[in-house]
Amino acid sequence: MFLHRPEKQNSINKMNTKLVGALLVAILLIAIGGYFFPAFPASLGIVGTRFPNGLAVGTTAAVTQNKITIGNSGTAVGTANFGTCHIFLGAGGGTYVLAASSTVKLDCQGTDTLRVGPAASAALTGVTVGDSVFVSATTSFPLITDRGSLKITGVAASSTAGYIVVTFVNDLGASVTLATTTVQGWRYWSVK
Repeated sequence: MFLHRPEKQNSINKMNTKLVGALLVAILLIAIGGYFFPAFPASLGIVGTRFPNGLAVGTTAAVTQNKITIGNSGTAVGTANFGTCHIFLGAGGGTYVLAASSTVKLDCQGTDTLRVGPAASAALTGVTVGDSVFVSATTSFPLITDRGSLKITGVAASSTAGYIVVTFVNDLGASVTLATTTVQGWRYWSVK
């Protein structure tokens, strides 16, 4: 007949617990060591692997005449500039009244009249004629209503270096006043 000995069972359980704990610590140390000290550099994947941002392993990135081209059919980029620009409302600063059903082109430039007060416009560094430009208005930019909206219908590098021309269309049915607080602090990006 088999006799049950609880004290022997407890010592076996304790030994198993220690063994499992030691095994888990060893696995954790190997994993951490492998993360911080890999035996070989990590590979991005095999040639042809595509990533969501458009890059692919094995595609070319060529630099010629100080321009970079990514991929086999990419457009060469010489420079990229980004920063903050401000719609210039005139040397008096303050406001600009845009009549109902009208269109106006205003410069996005470097002078922040909200901070420095009325002043002359200032060129943005690196923006030149022929650049591809992108502009993002502030969240305080007005107006979309049930009667219509104030729209930005175009953005282009000016024929004067350092300026971005933004075209506004007012289809609200009434005049609208652009104030310094709504046309300051826009973000731009230009590429040539």
